[in-house]
Amino acid sequence: MVVDMELLSKDKLEIRDVEKGSEYISYKILLAIEGRPANSFVKGVQVEYGVKYDNCYVIFVTDDILNEETLRVYLFDLNAKLIDYLYIGSAYSTGRLQDLTLQKDGSISFLFIGDTLWNIKVLSKAEMIIPFVSNPKGVSRKSVFSSFLHVQGSPKAET
Repeated sequence: MVVDMELLSKDKLEIRDVEKGSEYISYKILLAIEGRPANSFVKGVQVEYGVKYDNCYVIFVTDDILNEETLRVYLFDLNAKLIDYLYIGSAYSTGRLQDLTLQKDGSISFLFIGDTLWNIKVLSKAEMIIPFVSNPKGVSRKSVFSSFLHVQGSPKAET
């Protein structure tokens, strides 16, 4: 199956509004994706990347919390309605999102936290997941039993 993917330029991703957080609580931002305002605020501070993926958008946002960097991956439909999300990170983990690459197999790969290689693929239909069991170490999701975002990664313990 061929997947149509495009890395969006920064000017197609706009922060329209901000709800301030604190040193320990994430900010919330209201995004506009290709001019369409999102239907809800999402946690995060810095929009790192956006990928147009067939009939949806995958948006990568970081929190910028000292000594506890978190990557949030949001899935929006083409009308900027939030469909699904996950986040990668843990207490006292540090890292930087690097080397995001669109792969020929339809996955999105990147390095984050301890140079761990992560792969995310958007599924055409939701897969069943079991909270705390189906996710790689360091990955959390909203408390649901299905997800459109399939994630793989094997983080190493930080020293």
